[in-house]
Amino acid sequence: MAAGVALEAAPLFTRGWFKVQYVRGVVIVGALVVINLFTWSGYPWVIWPAGALIAIELIRRLGVRPQ
Repeated sequence: MAAGVALEAAPLFTRGWFKVQYVRGVVIVGALVVINLFTWSGYPWVIWPAGALIAIELIRRLGVRPQ
């Protein structure tokens, strides 16, 4: 429930270059980390979805830009 509230409040945390998408990404990864900690079974599975989100953003940022 806290992650949902934080996603809605993301525009309140933006300053300068730090965009709403970054705040929402941090909230999502943070929620996944908390879920991983509460359901701990000896393996940090959160690295896979967090890594995928980071990789998607990097590909989007470094992709070919139209001229």
